[in-house]
Amino acid sequence: MPTLSMAALTLLRARRHPVTAVHYGILPRYMRAICRVLHVPERWLAGGFGVVFGCSVLRIRHENGVPNYPEINLRAMEAVVPAVGHLESLLAADPAVEAMAFLFGRGSSVAYALKKISHATVWPHFLQIATCTRAGAGKAGPVLAVWPASWPCEWQAAMQAAEGYVTFQSFCWPRWYATLAGIVARVGWWLATAVRLLWATAAPAAAGRSPVLTSPRYRLVTEFIEPERLKGGPYDADCWIDGDAIKPADVLFFVGRRQEKTLAKLAVSRAQVESLFRARGYALVWLADLCVPARLAREAWRALFRWLPFRGTAAGGEVLATALERWLELAPLAANIRADNLIYPQFPNGNTSWRIDAALVAGICWRFKIRSVGCQTRIVYATHYEFAFECCDLFLAWGSAWYEALRPAMKFVREIREVGCLTLDALQHSRLKSSGTALPDEWLVLIFPGDIGGSHYTLDYNVSFLRACLALAKRHPRAKFIVKCKNVADAGVFSSHPALKDLLPGLPNVQLVAAARHSYAELLSAAAVVLALGFTTPGTEALLLGKPAVYYSELGTGGDAFAANPRWVVRSGDELSAAFDEIWARRPPPDSAALDRLDRFRDASALARARTSL
Repeated sequence: MPTLSMAALTLLRARRHPVTAVHYGILPRYMRAICRVLHVPERWLAGGFGVVFGCSVLRIRHENGVPNYPEINLRAMEAVVPAVGHLESLLAADPAVEAMAFLFGRGSSVAYALKKISHATVWPHFLQIATCTRAGAGKAGPVLAVWPASWPCEWQAAMQAAEGYVTFQSFCWPRWYATLAGIVARVGWWLATAVRLLWATAAPAAAGRSPVLTSPRYRLVTEFIEPERLKGGPYDADCWIDGDAIKPADVLFFVGRRQEKTLAKLAVSRAQVESLFRARGYALVWLADLCVPARLAREAWRALFRWLPFRGTAAGGEVLATALERWLELAPLAANIRADNLIYPQFPNGNTSWRIDAALVAGICWRFKIRSVGCQTRIVYATHYEFAFECCDLFLAWGSAWYEALRPAMKFVREIREVGCLTLDALQHSRLKSSGTALPDEWLVLIFPGDIGGSHYTLDYNVSFLRACLALAKRHPRAKFIVKCKNVADAGVFSSHPALKDLLPGLPNVQLVAAARHSYAELLSAAAVVLALGFTTPGTEALLLGKPAVYYSELGTGGDAFAANPRWVVRSGDELSAAFDEIWARRPPPDSAALDRLDRFRDASALARARTSL
């Protein structure tokens, strides 16, 4: 169970089901509140449930300490895409999704429903199941997955039919309980959405907010993330502006409510942001300041009344509720400006989260005759749900290998256009500093670990990679090995780690660099060899610059885009050592044919090509 369910425990006990252990991800909110208020340790509460229900009740461990967790995590994410694909026809016929199509269009509605259900329900279940079965917790017998009681039997059957890496049996809820749970959930989502609609249409006038924006035609509309990502570089939100093809007056930036909260956490005030935009000569809109016109509110109410609580599924109701919330935020902007393009990457750079709602933005653009544009901002290293179900009119890709690895999960994109790696433009100017012609003993070997603490890049995974790199540094004392940490604080974490702190002092040719996330252009240009944790973007940038680069991956999967050259990916410390020795001895030339699949241009003009597409 992703969330411990008392109802499921009670039914298992009443049926005398032969369950030896119940594994859960988190406690429900009310139980967490009890633990916090009464200062009761969670393990005591779980132990008490075990006594009452006659089986062990254990929280599932994740990340560090779980053997092969990065591989378990990624393989489970990959399993989500084909499993959710079995739901596509069922979702398309769901009354709530059909109601969404009234506002967003059918394709955008289905794409968002697939992404939302993947993220909110299927992925948490698959991760818990995979962790239990692959990390040893479920070896005593088959896994019984407890899906939400409001999920239809057809949906649960579709999940079980799609089993592959994740294998399980589905817990069968009593018909009366499933029916009751479905009604309660649907009514709850309908009422919650109705309250949001009432608030959104009444509150702006009561609060005296500014009128709906009216503006001249813009060439481009895009989202502002943070001041550090507004410097005109390839990682920045204003990278599209060159002063020639696209001028500052051609672009409108907007800040959504979610990102406004993020800015507040970063101690960035509205006044600071507006001062920055005035200095740059850019136009900015705060979506929270836009009132909802009556006609847009009426359309939202019509969509809600197209789905009544006694029809469809609760999951469909949740999808509709979140979609209408996004409609109320962004539609007032789209309806009152004239614009050619709206760029909305799923993975924007900066202090923000990835965007699960890109399909909704595409639907709003479709509704108001604005072309929606998606763009590749990082490498696509696996066919997992975060990369899948992209939806837009035009997608700007680096090369064919990236989007071909995702088919058929790119079916909701109308046009894909190859423009090259956007971030490569900033790296090409200093290629003359490359030490690729230096003698091996004078080489600069640049090492890129990943984020610390994520599900993909656990601390253990990073440390395993760095230990393999330090072994190379010990064998080649005259070469310089620089570790460019992903974040500034990571250098301290690595230097104090028990597995590394005794090794680093004995290696004077190893240096840990604590610099900002994207501050590595000069280092990359000067590097002779690049070693990267699988799969971080700088490793690919090194390959596209013509440098020998190797990805170290213990994932056991992923890296489909690099299949054209198996030498680019190694699976262990021994393989990394052998690959490095080959580079040291032969300095093999770049594999042009394989690189063409990643980026057939490699000419520092990717942004220029992207601008001409807008």
